[in-house]
Amino acid sequence: MKPLHWIGLVSLLLIGCGDGAKKDAGPKTDGKKPPVAFITNNPEAFWNIAEIGANKAAKQFNVDLSFIKPSSGDASVQKEKIDEVLNQGVKALAISVIDPKNQTNYLRSVAKKTILLTQDNDAPECGRQCYIGTDNYAAGRAAGALVKQAMPEGGTIVIFVGQIEPLNARQRRQGVLDELSGEKDTPSTDGAMLGKSQYKLYKTFTDQPEGATRAKENAVQALSQLGGEEKVCMVGLWAYNPPAILSAVKDQGKLGKIKIVGFDEDPATLNGIKDGHVYGTIVQQPHEFGFLSVKLMSELARGDTKNLPKDGMLPVPHLAVTRDGKDVKTTDGASTAGREVKAFHIELNKMLGKE
Repeated sequence: MKPLHWIGLVSLLLIGCGDGAKKDAGPKTDGKKPPVAFITNNPEAFWNIAEIGANKAAKQFNVDLSFIKPSSGDASVQKEKIDEVLNQGVKALAISVIDPKNQTNYLRSVAKKTILLTQDNDAPECGRQCYIGTDNYAAGRAAGALVKQAMPEGGTIVIFVGQIEPLNARQRRQGVLDELSGEKDTPSTDGAMLGKSQYKLYKTFTDQPEGATRAKENAVQALSQLGGEEKVCMVGLWAYNPPAILSAVKDQGKLGKIKIVGFDEDPATLNGIKDGHVYGTIVQQPHEFGFLSVKLMSELARGDTKNLPKDGMLPVPHLAVTRDGKDVKTTDGASTAGREVKAFHIELNKMLGKE
């Protein structure tokens, strides 16, 4: 079990970053505050933590920051926000890509107009200079390991996520399936057993662009369809999914009967872990998404490329939050640092100014 360092990770993550990037990565700003923008992929509360980190970096590194949360997880709505900041002359832009397949060509045109970074959700072929965020496949495997701890004798899993187009959703989902099956690139056929394991995938439910309201409806629907089936674990891959699952399970009188594993640090998820109704959650440290993105944008906008990673990847470690706080090991040999939920929640509340 390792301590959480929301801000202390910054210097560690930048150690070893190369200086071999292109020398024309950004324009000079003559000492003025360069305008930069951070655009999310939806309006959910998850991004409030990233905004704290982004604002801290904006103040520390002297940039004019626009932190923008589109009204929904619709790629066309996000495009409107990107076009707005481009028209305002933004010098650097960090976005969480909603639909890499269909947005890549558009983002290539954006990358020709300004410095482009991706955060949280990547689009590797879009011309971005760096991705900042979680290794989502590894995080998915860690979530799969929590499922195995919660339901060691096998059973049925149901996956809930906003949408399957974003790369993070696909990678997390695949990581869960591979960890449970013990195989790589596990097929994801609804109703099929996962490899030679004792785990079966019932279905993957999506909820965007509606979001949390639809997420709960999906959970209620799954519970109804599964009926009295025993050994069920519901896995929520986006921040609002675990609270929606928990609410549905509670309403249906099935607390303690349905296992729940989640992602991210929504207060309802953390309280669910404390109460024993949620087994655990994988958290991503979105504060670092905001802080590191704005820090790197401030440097690139001033023509400083020394901290731009040679491989274009700036990873932010994920953590496993459970009642016991033990580290989580996956079958591929990786280890995820564990955090005890009460201590984690206290630190999170302090960062958010709630204590």
